[in-house]
Amino acid sequence: MKQSKERPDIRHFTAVVDACGKAGDWIDATDVFQQMQLEGIEPDAASWNALLNAIGTAGQVEKMLAKYKEMCATGKQPNIVIMTTMLDHAGAAGEMDTVKDIWKELHDRQLVPDVKCYNTRIHCYATAKDPGKAEEVLGEMIQSAAITPDAISFSRWTCTG
Repeated sequence: MKQSKERPDIRHFTAVVDACGKAGDWIDATDVFQQMQLEGIEPDAASWNALLNAIGTAGQVEKMLAKYKEMCATGKQPNIVIMTTMLDHAGAAGEMDTVKDIWKELHDRQLVPDVKCYNTRIHCYATAKDPGKAEEVLGEMIQSAAITPDAISFSRWTCTG
């Protein structure tokens, strides 16, 4: 990026952070993110999500949570996409207490979970072999006036047994 006459903007940096994450290189993703900040570019929700996803994909849940806290300390508010990303990686790592903490924080911040967020939560419990909790989450969706379960909701729930 430095060799180009054009100055990279947030889209360029976010794309590189995302690419590093997809390549499994969370350290380079973190370095690129820090370089973006050093160049005076303020991260937005998409760039923070790309970083958290890169770190979480590598199984570094504690580091992901630390970066999330860093994001919050800067005054940035998480959105439902960021919270869903963190739920996904905490669940994949089998850290169900962390899943519960993220879900609580999501509600404490008055974020409204969408169907993808609920499906991710169901998948967390399916992965943890907890069919009762997965069914409970599906029940929450069914009782909700705002969220309608989709085929993925039922598919993830049936994978618990």
